[in-house]
Amino acid sequence: KARAAAGSSGAKQSAAAEAAAAGPAGDVSKVSSMRMLPLLDCMPTLAGAKASSCARLEQISLEAKGAEAFQTPRGCCVPFGVMELALAALPYEQQDRYKQLLAASESAGLAELNGISQELQALVGSLSLPEGLLKSLAGTFQPGSLLICRSSANVEDLAGMSGA
Repeated sequence: KARAAAGSSGAKQSAAAEAAAAGPAGDVSKVSSMRMLPLLDCMPTLAGAKASSCARLEQISLEAKGAEAFQTPRGCCVPFGVMELALAALPYEQQDRYKQLLAASESAGLAELNGISQELQALVGSLSLPEGLLKSLAGTFQPGSLLICRSSANVEDLAGMSGA
């Protein structure tokens, strides 16, 4: 793990530069290329508070010595902006439909929101990620590893909604 932490310093500087460009705390910075972030590079502006907290826990584990030493599971993150880049790769008609559905969701009643959300979910579920991104995600873990994935959405706390 110490090697992984040392080897990610260039990527960490790049991630830090993107986060700094985002502005004050609470702002979101979206990446400009489809890539994953090693866990240690996850900051709130690029990956959210929970991923950032996991990154901090890993950093503490790398610095802990003696009786205080502990290990954390390996992790990585698909940062904010990757979904938008995948959407931009869709044909214009699908991009337009996504924008229409998103706009309609802003003023929809609960009954209508369910259908809109289902169509949005299907559209987002059809997105493809580049082979390079998938390979870097897979390369983070040993073959046969058991994984726990966390996904977020701004509606995940509503009844019947999930970001997963």
